[in-house]
Amino acid sequence: MDTGACPMCGGGHAYRDTSQASLLPADPAQLRASLEEVQAAILRQQALISELHRKQQELEQRLALVVYPVFTVPNEIISRIFVDCLPSHGRVCPSYRTAPLLLAQICRLWRDIALETCELWSSVNLTSKPDQADITQSLLESWLSRGKEHQLSLTLRGDFQFLGSAFIPTIAHRLWRLELSVEWTSHMKLAKNHISFPNLRQFALLGIFSENHPIPGFYNAPLLCELHNLPGSLNIRKTESAIVTSGFPDETRPLSTVDNTDIRNITSATLLSILQQFPQLLHVVAQLDDTSSGPATIAPSLQSFILYGYCSNILEFLTLPALRRLDIDERDTDHRSCLEFFKRSACPLDHLAMYLRDDGDALAACLDAVPTVTSLRIIADDTSSFARVLTATPLLVPRLATLVLHIATFENYHLQTVDLLCRRFTQGLASAEVEQFRVFKHGGWLPPDDCLAKLNGLISGGMNVKLWCDEEYWNGGGSAQQIEPEGGTY
Repeated sequence: MDTGACPMCGGGHAYRDTSQASLLPADPAQLRASLEEVQAAILRQQALISELHRKQQELEQRLALVVYPVFTVPNEIISRIFVDCLPSHGRVCPSYRTAPLLLAQICRLWRDIALETCELWSSVNLTSKPDQADITQSLLESWLSRGKEHQLSLTLRGDFQFLGSAFIPTIAHRLWRLELSVEWTSHMKLAKNHISFPNLRQFALLGIFSENHPIPGFYNAPLLCELHNLPGSLNIRKTESAIVTSGFPDETRPLSTVDNTDIRNITSATLLSILQQFPQLLHVVAQLDDTSSGPATIAPSLQSFILYGYCSNILEFLTLPALRRLDIDERDTDHRSCLEFFKRSACPLDHLAMYLRDDGDALAACLDAVPTVTSLRIIADDTSSFARVLTATPLLVPRLATLVLHIATFENYHLQTVDLLCRRFTQGLASAEVEQFRVFKHGGWLPPDDCLAKLNGLISGGMNVKLWCDEEYWNGGGSAQQIEPEGGTY
């Protein structure tokens, strides 16, 4: 038993020292045998380690001879592949999970290629909040600087107070597409622009304007061919459509979801002024807030004209000889102005959308003035009048191939609609959709069995027929199907 300070706790109690127990006298022969076993094991391990080092060197030498195909692809090809990774609509939202930022994280070579590919940084789609303005501005300037002098597509939503300062003038010569849904103070600054936009082709502006409309700030844009001016909405849905009601040109919402409450948009006089300033315009989408008059205006290049609000009155002052598409979303459509417009323009109209609220005679006169129409969308209260117009002799719109009918009130439309489709099918109608807006609370909405049999016969003959009501649709067979909810099958 030992005494003194315990090596474990420092106490003065008695303790037993067992650290040298294994070195107590033993049989020397056994000790020598054990030592030889340990030495032999060490030699075996050293030999194994030497063999592993040799194999390591061999594998490294063989691996150095391997040629990875990806490293043999020229940088120019990799750059082109990177560009193809961008979204098809061309509006790039900065994210580390998508191109181009994702591509710059793979390896040093790819990062260098990505940063040197100007086209990857020639589009940006940003939303800024008031407390993020400085960060957003820094990101935007850094992003666009990588694009160098490549033409730009710029989509901005939110608070961008720096737009009207030196920012827009520095990139104006590079912009080919500009889409803005920004604060009204930014609109005021933009309205005072007097700079040139030599490459601007598409311009979309969402917002509420009472004065200082910003569009005149972009009058010096000789190549502008698409103009969209609509009420602001930041709830954007991405699609491939070019028809807009409350989104940017590649984003759409159904007509029935448009909210016109407290919306003040472009006036007829302003729109006429725009058409005079930009005779090269090809496509215009606008929502009008008045029925004011203006000067007679000719837009010689305009091909697509989509109007919402108090819109049919403006046709009284317009001549559009190249127009191929006209959408008039106004319940109290002035058919007389439309008829005079068609006669005056003598345009090769291919698509027409409008309301029908009378006995059909005014619509018949309009259709008689545009025999080139192949696609027709009508919102009607009276199906019998519509059916009579499209089955009259001589045949109106003889080239009609696509028909979309929206029925605004419930009525027993089945037999008349089915007879209409059957007669027009023999005269070239290839596709028809019928949507019913309101139905009785009780009972089904599908046509009776005899009508469904005729419609199934049309489908068997090659015609595309679809019926809609609320959240259901019918596209053949004997029963309706549920419409996929948003985010379901696309």
